[in-house]
This record gives sequence, structure tokens and C-alpha cells, in this order.
Amino acid sequence: MSEQKVYEVPREVADLMVERASHEKLRDTFAKLPFGYKKAVKHSRLAEKCRTEYWEKVSEIYPELRGRKVITGGNFTGIWEQPPGPVDSSIK
Repeated sequence: MSEQKVYEVPREVADLMVERASHEKLRDTFAKLPFGYKKAVKHSRLAEKCRTEYWEKVSEIYPELRGRKVITGGNFTGIWEQPPGPVDSSIK
């Protein structure tokens, strides 16, 4: 089995996905509160903006990954190309 190439992502770019996760938690929290709808929508939009900006910056850094299926690491500082075929969900 060949080693997969790991594409390193700068910390500033990876922080966008961490910020996205924070906005998603806030969205979920506000969605459960009475009268929290507007704040939930706001954080949902901010989360999507962070996700879009992250992938735009990644595609600027690594244009060869554009249009390919990729997998990000848990801390979003590494990206791997997704191998062809079914994904084994038991890999941790």
C-alpha cells in the first residue's frame, strides 16, 4: 500500500474551521432557546462563510486538489486525498 501525500494547511487557515465549529455550536444552542432563531441563523451563516473561506484558501494554496475528494484531519492542519472506493469508517 502506498503512502498518501499529506498536504499541510497553515494554522491561520485551519483556524477558520475551528471558528466554524464554534459557530455551529452556538447555532445549535440558540436554536434550542426561545426567541433564539435570529441568532441561530446568524451563526449558521457565519459557519458557512468560514467553511467556504477555508476551502477557497486551500484551493489557492493547492490548486491541484480542486475537484478532488479530500479528507481533512481532526485539527484541520492536514488534507489527504480520499482513496477510490468505499471509505472505511472504522479507521480512526
